[in-house]
Amino acid sequence: MKHPTSLLSRGRRWFCAAAIFAVATAGLALPAAAVEKEQVRKMLRGYEWKLKPESFTQFGEGVDEALMAIVSDPEAMPAYFRQRALVALRLYGNDVVADFLESVATSPTGKFLARRAFESFASAFAASRPARVEALAASLLNRGDPHLRVAAARALRTLGTATAETRFSAYLSSEPEAWARRQARK
Repeated sequence: MKHPTSLLSRGRRWFCAAAIFAVATAGLALPAAAVEKEQVRKMLRGYEWKLKPESFTQFGEGVDEALMAIVSDPEAMPAYFRQRALVALRLYGNDVVADFLESVATSPTGKFLARRAFESFASAFAASRPARVEALAASLLNRGDPHLRVAAARALRTLGTATAETRFSAYLSSEPEAWARRQARK
């Protein structure tokens, strides 16, 4: 005769298998977006993380939505996941991502997130929407964070339009921090 606990564990295993089968056949499987968000979160891990576009494009559509959800959720993960998600959003040049990055860059929530959002915005949209990048960069030149001001000035310098060059020159003459002026010129 078998030990009673082995029968109990066999019964639990059978019950778990039956429950999984019932959920699967009832169409109550986990939503694809939740699984995708977890897969995207795994791509943001790593001690020496680097942006690898092929890793993000392998999942097809919806990755940008998962990245925006990660950025928007301050309670769910450490800040570096949120910053890495902002960096990865530069791979998606659609209007929804543009609006999202612009809102994060102009929000007062955090200076690191604002800078990463603007850098991704400028990287993704400088070629396709230079006027919008220039307008956002000009609005950020007066912010309190000198690193954000430097990122905005660099974006203006690289755009190469006449108004961007004028704004860049005005920034250099009005920037109070000497190190920021040096960094903006690099």
